[in-house]
Amino acid sequence: MCQCKINIETIELSDSYFLKKLLGDQKGMFINQIREILENISIEEFISFSCNLIQNDDSSLLHSFNYYLVLFKDIPRIQELLAHESTPNLLLESLILWGFSTTNEKAKNPAVYIIDEVFFFFPPQKIRNLLLNSSVISRDTYLSYYLLTKLKGDDLTIFFEQKKDLRSFIHKFHAIPKEEAKYIILRNPELFTYMIMHLHLFDSGDLADSFTRHFEADIVEMERIKKIAITSSLLEESSHKRGAINNTRIRFLIHELLKLKEKHNISHLLEKKELFLDKKEQILVREILFNPMYHDILRAFHPSVEN
Repeated sequence: MCQCKINIETIELSDSYFLKKLLGDQKGMFINQIREILENISIEEFISFSCNLIQNDDSSLLHSFNYYLVLFKDIPRIQELLAHESTPNLLLESLILWGFSTTNEKAKNPAVYIIDEVFFFFPPQKIRNLLLNSSVISRDTYLSYYLLTKLKGDDLTIFFEQKKDLRSFIHKFHAIPKEEAKYIILRNPELFTYMIMHLHLFDSGDLADSFTRHFEADIVEMERIKKIAITSSLLEESSHKRGAINNTRIRFLIHELLKLKEKHNISHLLEKKELFLDKKEQILVREILFNPMYHDILRAFHPSVEN
């Protein structure tokens, strides 16, 4: 059942009525009208409409609804509606599943694409709620791990305290392919610390030690990554205003990234938007590191680079 906190019988469904009619149009002729309704619909009516679609198992309209929500995901009002505390998990589950069905052939890693590019605006509390309470999400172990990389600090603590099958959840992580596990850990090194800590609580310590040895080289890389992130944030505080190129930051980022042993790790860090002041800085660092046309600039920033 869709757990709505709103009494849908007391709501005037004028927007919902027209939205349902427009979603039923298979020719896509009413895209602007749908956008206008979604930009102006109240949270109460949005929730009631979502719940009605789910409760009535109207797969065709729900598919169209998901399509337009993702299409308009960059609109602040859509983000606000989806991130609202009263928006039911069932709607978010259907959105995520719809995202998988439409990105499997387009994205190298569908889970990463969905989390980072489609639902990038989901607040940590919403993600934590999905991880703890969604049976759909919990059945997909890989998706659960990737969602978990979006949590930090208190949200990670709460998850590990409230996760019912935590021991099994952590043991499954130890069993996944090493490259996949490394990628997940590099997305959020803090997650690795929590897993090791709880492995020590569950087991004699042998599994935790084995787990640590398994990723020993990666732990060293993670410590370097932490330092890069900390220093980068300090440089940001004393940097020029956003939009201006800060050579000190660029030099630091290139110098530190080149210290990492594996290009895979460098490539991953270049995807971390929080490491950069803005998109322009992110693109510039990537081009200097990997585009041959920027080789002279790379040598200027880092003279030890070979011709």
